[in-house]
Amino acid sequence: MIIFDGNKLASEKKEVLKLRASALLEKGIKPTIAAILYDGDAGSQLYTDIKKTVASEIGIGYQTNSFSLSGGVEPVIDLINKLNKEDSVTGIILQKPTRKSWAFANGIEGKAKDIKKAYNLWWRLQTTNISEHKDVDGLNPSIIEVIKEDKLEEKKRVLPATARAVLEILKSADINLEDKNIVILGKSDLLGIPLYKYF
Repeated sequence: MIIFDGNKLASEKKEVLKLRASALLEKGIKPTIAAILYDGDAGSQLYTDIKKTVASEIGIGYQTNSFSLSGGVEPVIDLINKLNKEDSVTGIILQKPTRKSWAFANGIEGKAKDIKKAYNLWWRLQTTNISEHKDVDGLNPSIIEVIKEDKLEEKKRVLPATARAVLEILKSADINLEDKNIVILGKSDLLGIPLYKYF
């Protein structure tokens, strides 16, 4: 059995990131993340608070922009397009609310598959607008093609955070995947599908 110490790895990664952020600052580059989240989704708020705290500890700027889940996508898309052009913003993160929170806030009822389809469309309308060069969370759907082509490094793109975390855990546990059959349960756009394409 392998016991993985996530806190230890996170601390090590944090120290590496502090050095990288410091090196960028010496070159006159201030790494700054612009985060977009939706009010009414507790998970998004929690993740944003944690990321903001860690960013501050590392030396990365972190702006938060809040929107109502029932307010439509136009204001969010407008902000994303504005952030894409802002030189002071080096990365954009869009916190994904739960489907349940989104459906409740918008009074949407019906068959689960219809709600899922509408929710996925709503999400895709936003993520496709994030500049590939500022997409620090691997949210733009175009990332899937980049993963399939094995060109993440060449195109300077990143895997979605949760998918990358899985790879980091496997790497830290020194697990050789060469002769392994891999089973992925679930096909979410932030974890299952990117991992499947990567492997």
